Amino acid sequence: MIFTYMWAFDRREDWDYIQHVADLFDPTGEDVYWVELRADQQVRLARNRTETA
Repeated sequence: MIFTYMWAFDRREDWDYIQHVADLFDPTGEDVYWVELRADQQVRLARNRTETA
């Protein structure tokens, strides 16, 4: 399953939430992979035309 999440690395509650999600999808301790998607500010501003897009 793939989903996106805006993760604030400086907030403990975000780390806790991510661990909770990982545990839901794989409670046996198998591998869960995290991927960081990046784009420069100009690209992000062009993509953010509305609140939902």
